[in-house]
Amino acid sequence: MCLLVESIRIEEGKPQLLDHHNRRLNNSRAILFGAFEKIDLNDHMPDNIPNNQVLKWRVVYGKDVVSSETAVYQPKIIDKLKLVDSGITLYDHKYLERIELNKLYDKKGDADEIIMINAQGEITDAYYFSLVFEKNSQYFTPQSFMLPSVMRSYLLDEKIILQRQITIHDLYDYERIHLINALNPLGCQYLNINTETIIY
Repeated sequence: MCLLVESIRIEEGKPQLLDHHNRRLNNSRAILFGAFEKIDLNDHMPDNIPNNQVLKWRVVYGKDVVSSETAVYQPKIIDKLKLVDSGITLYDHKYLERIELNKLYDKKGDADEIIMINAQGEITDAYYFSLVFEKNSQYFTPQSFMLPSVMRSYLLDEKIILQRQITIHDLYDYERIHLINALNPLGCQYLNINTETIIY
C-alpha cells in the first residue's frame, strides 16, 4: 500500500499551517486514491497537547488516516551542504517511503544535508527541506522545485518569497541559503547557511 505523511509543527498548543497541510493531504488522496471526500486534520488532533513545547505531529495516511502521533521536536543542526546531481525531475507527493531520494541522501558523505540539481543544472530542493536564497535582503526560491512543500507554499502565498530560476552557476551570487519546511519557518538561525560553505 502506498502511504504518505504530513509532518506538522505544533506551537503553543496549536497546529501551524493546517489549512495548507489539509490542502496537500486531500489533493494527494484525490489524485492517488480517487478519494474526494475531504479529511480535516483537526478531527485527528491528539488529546492533551502541551502548550509549552514545540511538537512534531506526524500523520501517516493513504485513502484514510493510518496513524497520528506527536513527539517533542528536535531540530536538525545543519552546517555543511553538498550539491548532488539528482536525475529526479518531479516528486509530486510526500511519500512515506522515498527510495530514490534516500539513494541521493546517502551521497552526502560528511555533509549534513544535500542540495539537489536536476539535469538542466537547476537547483531544486534539499532532502528534508525546501530552499530559500537570500540576496540584498530579498528572498527567492527555485522555480524548479520537486516537492510542493507547505512552508514554501505559505511563504509564496504571503509574498514573503518569490520564485526564480536558480542554477548551479547562480548559486554563489546569493549571500545565504535558508532551509525551510513545515517544522522550520524562515529565519531559523540553525538553518541559515553561507553559500560559500556549500561543497560539490
